[in-house]
Amino acid sequence: MDTKNIKKQSPVKSHAAKKPTPAAATLPKSDNKTNIKAIAFFILLAISYVVFINNFYNIKELTNPYIKAHAQWIISFQFLLYTVIYGVFGFFGYKFVSGKSDDKVTTILTLVGFAAVILLHYIAFNKAFEDVDDNASYMIAAKSLVDKHAPYFLYMPVMKPDTGGAIGLPIMLIPFYLIWGMNYAPMEILIFFTMIGAVVMSFLLFRKMEGTIFAVIITLLFATHPYIVSFSSIIMTEIPYIFWSLLAIFLCLKFEETPKVNYLLLVGAVLSIFMTYLTRAIGAGFVAAVILYFIIKSNFWKDIKTKKFAFIKEIAFVKFILISGLLVVCMAAYQIWTRSLGGSSQADIFSKMSIMDQISKNFGLVWKVLSQTLFCGALSRIGAAGQTNYQDYLQPVGVLWGLIFLIVLTGLVYSLIKKQLVGFYSIFVMIVLLIGNDAFQEITVSRYLIVFIPFMIYYFYLGIKTIIGFIDKKKQFAKTAGIVVMCFLLGNSFIGDAFNVQRSKQETLNTPSYQAFLDCAVWAKDNLPKDAIVASRKERIFYIFSDGLRGYKHIATNEISRLQENKTTLEEFESKKLDQIAKNNTDYLILDTFNSASIQLIYPIIEKNPTKFKLIKKIGDEQKGGCYVFQVIKWWK
Repeated sequence: MDTKNIKKQSPVKSHAAKKPTPAAATLPKSDNKTNIKAIAFFILLAISYVVFINNFYNIKELTNPYIKAHAQWIISFQFLLYTVIYGVFGFFGYKFVSGKSDDKVTTILTLVGFAAVILLHYIAFNKAFEDVDDNASYMIAAKSLVDKHAPYFLYMPVMKPDTGGAIGLPIMLIPFYLIWGMNYAPMEILIFFTMIGAVVMSFLLFRKMEGTIFAVIITLLFATHPYIVSFSSIIMTEIPYIFWSLLAIFLCLKFEETPKVNYLLLVGAVLSIFMTYLTRAIGAGFVAAVILYFIIKSNFWKDIKTKKFAFIKEIAFVKFILISGLLVVCMAAYQIWTRSLGGSSQADIFSKMSIMDQISKNFGLVWKVLSQTLFCGALSRIGAAGQTNYQDYLQPVGVLWGLIFLIVLTGLVYSLIKKQLVGFYSIFVMIVLLIGNDAFQEITVSRYLIVFIPFMIYYFYLGIKTIIGFIDKKKQFAKTAGIVVMCFLLGNSFIGDAFNVQRSKQETLNTPSYQAFLDCAVWAKDNLPKDAIVASRKERIFYIFSDGLRGYKHIATNEISRLQENKTTLEEFESKKLDQIAKNNTDYLILDTFNSASIQLIYPIIEKNPTKFKLIKKIGDEQKGGCYVFQVIKWWK
């Protein structure tokens, strides 16, 4: 055998000859820090889960004898759902703090998390018709758009144009009205599917901004928020508005990043922004935000300073001109159209407001409720254990709530510094809200802030990351701290969700007194003349359930507040009410018992004037809260 061509090989060293090396010394420093962050995250996730369990099983007012006897499963089933969502959140939280990339497991657990969220909304779906006039207004507006080809107050004694209201949701309801008429159940299902659309758009938007892992985290927090769970089965604008705003921001970012003008994205962005505005008037701020965002993205200001005009030929400036021009045309055309109907436009309404006075009042209200709107596990449980006074749930602004407010504000400022469209959107829409809101009750403002929830969660994370980043210059632990705090936000939300779920599963979805009012409206449909004018506390809801009996509100919230502030005496109030009854040629008056104002302020007038009112029908259980129909003896004729 020829061994000359065989290369000499180095002797193989025995493993036993190696010097032992400590395991920790073999890991890079970055891995050590990653492990520390991951361990800290899981410890605090576990703590938040234990806190949630303790709170969940100690909320005694969330159960009632009916649920215990007939729907006990719902308590265990929802707890299982919360645990699954906690697990998915923990997986993505670990991925985020450790810097892991997404893989097949990520995709599977994303679908699992979103399926659990949709199931949560499904079991919390409340089939009751909420005693809020607004949901009836949108149904009536949809009917008006079809029957009258314009928005009108169909329910009023004298039909007038409803040009100050938002018609975005009524437009969405038109197909449902054409198929099912004024049946509210299919319309509630539309809101439910709009919620699913909002969840999808939240994921797509934040994935574009921050990546898949972070997008799942934010979307889970947004989709499980108690206010979102509560409003996903109510015919209100909150969920549709969130859907349109998320879609519009996403399309704007897609349009802005394309190398050429994509006219399909342009049209989609303009229409979705316009629908955001039509759904709620505060969307007008979105138009200003988009105009500013696109002009900043061009070299307009830079070239103007140097007296150059090269920006005119830039694609970024062309996009600014196109999207701004189309939005201005749409907004102007809508204002002209509403004026042509004979009513006042939203622009008119805003122009008559005292801007600084409005901002001052509303900013004070936002300061009181913003933090608790974000962490609304307690606030969303208004009505639990029979308590209906929101002051029993709204806490004074202490150190914790003040700190959360400042953290969210810091995140918003950081977003503005980074020139993010979401930052411009939030600040301009908030300014419009501060100017336009004239409902000076804390709980009402909290409801108005619902549309900011996905963005508030994002700013809360950014704020924590930014503040800790001042100390942690390398930002090794700054973003981890942001996600860690989100664990407690998740647990807090589940406490509010539990009330929403069990409220939708109780034996009677409506209180006896409110059900008596609905039954009264149904009775009126078959027993009162079709052209009768009926005064009630909830005239729009009465219009729907009575199949079109017109009327007006006999006691309004602003009248109650004026009495409480001693700006109106009881004698002046009584005289005004009697004049109102005569002026509207009222035929019948409905005295409900589900609203204390009717008993305290309207009934005394009836009692003092027995020759002017005649009781013709009692409906419901008087012990639990009935409803009474009075015929008006027309003394003015």
